[in-house]
Amino acid sequence: MITEFFVRTFIKNREKTEDYRVRAQYGILEGWVSTVINLILFAFKLAAGLFVNSIALITDAVHSLSDMLSSIAVIWGFKISGQPPDKEHPFGHGRMEHVTTLIIAILLIITGFEFARVAFGRVTHADPVVFNLPVIIIVSITIVFKEWLSKFARELGRRIDSKALEGDALHHKADVITSVMVILVLFSEKIHFRQFDGVVGILISVYIMYSGWKMLQDVITPLLGESATYEELAEIKKIAKSVKGIKGTHDIMMHKYGSMKVISLHVEIPEEFPFMEAHNLIEEIEENINVKMGAITTIHLDPIQKLNDDLRQVHSILGGIIKSNPGLNSYHDLRMLKVKGALTLVVDVVASHGVNPDEIIALRDKVASSLRTTLPFYQIKIWIDHPFNVTPSPK
Repeated sequence: MITEFFVRTFIKNREKTEDYRVRAQYGILEGWVSTVINLILFAFKLAAGLFVNSIALITDAVHSLSDMLSSIAVIWGFKISGQPPDKEHPFGHGRMEHVTTLIIAILLIITGFEFARVAFGRVTHADPVVFNLPVIIIVSITIVFKEWLSKFARELGRRIDSKALEGDALHHKADVITSVMVILVLFSEKIHFRQFDGVVGILISVYIMYSGWKMLQDVITPLLGESATYEELAEIKKIAKSVKGIKGTHDIMMHKYGSMKVISLHVEIPEEFPFMEAHNLIEEIEENINVKMGAITTIHLDPIQKLNDDLRQVHSILGGIIKSNPGLNSYHDLRMLKVKGALTLVVDVVASHGVNPDEIIALRDKVASSLRTTLPFYQIKIWIDHPFNVTPSPK
């Protein structure tokens, strides 16, 4: 209810989450709410930690400060990502979200390492921790706020599918866990285990470093360039094949720049289709994908020949080759033509993931050799396509 209040109050056109400007509003809202609350919690925890002389509580307070700094970074990142495309960045600034997450992840790992070093010193030279009920109450209150912040950031991140906000939610959840452990530290003096403060400090530090490492892993993939998901591929194929006359699709590629998606694909249309009509079909598919997926789409047309005995035989040969070679995934664009008076067979073969360039050349030659044995009067042209997309079944 509180989350919905913030969204309704501060975000215009909140339903249009594919709009980079609306997306930026979500990120900036989460950043400001997190920053203000984290600043208050940092002051409370630091005062309490100094009062009871607990490195774990002080570590927890600094972690809240790091959360605040990361939230400021979220604000900065979304302000940039919310800028429109310009001459230098024609695809927009959406990937700044990932850069922000990368920075936060690295800082978390460094901070966690430094905390671990200090906490280790408290294990070897333990000072007494003073049990204090008011401090326990303060920390318990902070847990409630941090748990809400975690849910708040996660919900906003879910609405706009943002790894940066999911990372901030992870920060808040880590603070909840570390605060619970700090309360356990305050009870440690009751059982005469002074090293418990340092031990918990190390555990907290390890968790902080793990959180940073997890964020680092999650953000590297979109920065390097990731494949479209199975669901996205299925949606693109569904939209394309819903247009009458389209026989198939392949070579689907998607590039993501925050909320902006740039999609390209090949569609298969019977060769006898009139050119202008085929062009109209392609434009219809482009418009449908753009509207339904918030994308910029470019489509390449591939004509499909009518089946005859020769084509059926080649399909059978290629099917057997693909099945017997794990380095090959599929084939498409099979055409039997006359090029400058010479009979020519052209086909695109898709390599499997992980096949190196030398293996691809060998596979191409193997396919060509198999086809020449059966079709000695044809010139064989084999193109090997790189596998740009995932192919697993949905979970």
